[in-house]
Amino acid sequence: MDVYLDNISAYSVAPGDFNRDKTVNFNDLSVFASQWLKQGTGSTADLNTDGKVDFQDFQKVGENWSNRH
Repeated sequence: MDVYLDNISAYSVAPGDFNRDKTVNFNDLSVFASQWLKQGTGSTADLNTDGKVDFQDFQKVGENWSNRH
């Protein structure tokens, strides 16, 4: 069996880049805001995995903020 790979790229997704477009911007902020103050497991905006979406998670979004397109 032969396997061929072509045109592959790998990149690290910054915390807060919810749509994985390689930049944290207003689109990601919209996702974050829709989950604001939610509690429980499984929330994509719970960036520090403490079971709640709060200012600690917002800080991580801010640390990775980029307005480039």
